[in-house]
Amino acid sequence: MKDKDARSIILKALYERRAEPMSHFSDDAFPEIPYNEAMRICQDLEKYGMVNFLGEDTRGFFARIEPSGVDAIESDGESSPVALTPTVIQNFHITNSSNFQAGNSNSQEITNSVEKLISAINESQVNEADKEEAKSLLQKALSHPVTSAVLGGLASTIAWK
Repeated sequence: MKDKDARSIILKALYERRAEPMSHFSDDAFPEIPYNEAMRICQDLEKYGMVNFLGEDTRGFFARIEPSGVDAIESDGESSPVALTPTVIQNFHITNSSNFQAGNSNSQEITNSVEKLISAINESQVNEADKEEAKSLLQKALSHPVTSAVLGGLASTIAWK
């Protein structure tokens, strides 16, 4: 992990706790950053006036974000004297909408596609036994361990009508 990434993570954590007089971070507070690195980064941020490093005890270290650290976070790093990883924030304003999905659409599209396939089988001009056999084979194929691994367990969310 680059220092700018670690600085961003630590500064954001302090920013989220800015109403507290001081924040305590235990040795497992940042799973992606080793404790000694987190403490070093916090001390580096203090050199830039962004953090007040308040010391260490047997359970972790104490720190507080300073106004320039708040400004750096709120300006997405533009006012920072040191490189930070920009935060990606997406705002959506949805009004009078139906069938809206936020996030990765791949899962929903796969589910919708399989459900459309089931509907097409149900509406096909074949006898009920053939429809049930086709749906059973589809369900068996989607339940196969390889298919499940590829689809990430989506088969279990399909509405089998």
